[in-house]
Amino acid sequence: MIKINVSSDIKQEITQTLSTGKQAILKLSWDLEGLCWFCSISYNGKNINTFRITATIPMLNQFSNIIPFNLVCFTTSGNNPFDIKSFESGIASGTINGLGMGLYFLTTEEAETLNDTLIS
Repeated sequence: MIKINVSSDIKQEITQTLSTGKQAILKLSWDLEGLCWFCSISYNGKNINTFRITATIPMLNQFSNIIPFNLVCFTTSGNNPFDIKSFESGIASGTINGLGMGLYFLTTEEAETLNDTLIS
């Protein structure tokens, strides 16, 4: 797992080198009307356009045959990050039982393990 450092800036572009050695570019934006975060990803010439950041369940399961990673957001309450400061000081910050809250890149294997845990 690689933690993604998200600030409270309304629009952000974050570049992260993954375990594949290639870079993923995340574009994050805050939607004031919907009180939620949205994300787009570019990786190795492929683009996944705007999707809402939701809590607990790996968000990119449907793209596992296209990209070799996934994203997950852990929050203290299990609720979606609904505040612009969720990742800095809100429900997607801090730790529970040693697990850091926040937005993470997962390898395909880590996402499969998390999915199996959530299903069982």
